[in-house]
Amino acid sequence: KKQSILAEAGVIYQDIVAAMPYGPASPQAQDGVARWHQNMRYFYEPTTEILLGLVDGYNDDPDFNATFQRIHPDLASFMRQAVQIYCQNL
Repeated sequence: KKQSILAEAGVIYQDIVAAMPYGPASPQAQDGVARWHQNMRYFYEPTTEILLGLVDGYNDDPDFNATFQRIHPDLASFMRQAVQIYCQNL
């Protein structure tokens, strides 16, 4: 089960990368963030504060950031912007 959840997350991150040219507020990016949020629910119910804290960690924690850098150099910062917008609209 865990492998399928992680595989789903990988697809979601790739879809968010594909949405980057459209901007963090775009429907494509916001759909990706909504799917990311849903994927987190396999583990726990993340509050708005948790979601915002996670994307801060993706940017500020060297290990998290290195993981996101491998996917795309701008993914962590894009996700922070997209998640901030997403959380404002929850």
